[in-house]
Amino acid sequence: MKKIVVVIFLIIYGSVGVANGSDLDRNKYAEELLLSMKMDRVMETMFNGIRKQMDLQVRKNGIKDKHIPVMDEHSKELVRIMEETIGWDAQKNEIMTIYSEAFSSEELKDMLVFFKSPTGAKYIDKMPELINKSTAASQSKMQLFQLKVKNLNQETSMKLREMDN
Repeated sequence: MKKIVVVIFLIIYGSVGVANGSDLDRNKYAEELLLSMKMDRVMETMFNGIRKQMDLQVRKNGIKDKHIPVMDEHSKELVRIMEETIGWDAQKNEIMTIYSEAFSSEELKDMLVFFKSPTGAKYIDKMPELINKSTAASQSKMQLFQLKVKNLNQETSMKLREMDN
């Protein structure tokens, strides 16, 4: 779950640059860029993907049938909290500021040209699918990572207990 949240933040805040130009122009272009990138739709799709992954995990992890409704409710509430606190509506102004500070007006205009091109439009249309597939791939790797961390923590705890005896 933490990995999914990290992926969301990396996607949203993934660009860093040097700010130039007037703040008003940059804010205007940053807002237009984010709208042209359909960030609201991208984030909605990501949250739907997260919801599906959580549902799959509940069913894969041997949860008793009688507990599934409670876990489903938990998943729905968790995603609702995520949408409320880190969703598009909660972050759009900060994200716009980040882009307007990271890029000059000229750079933002250049990105707008790209995202309005056929290739840019295709990228925007494919982005939710790419994010979902990347998230699923990361999620499968995260399970192995968590198992390895659990084993390492157990080994370390055992060594510490042995030192105390």
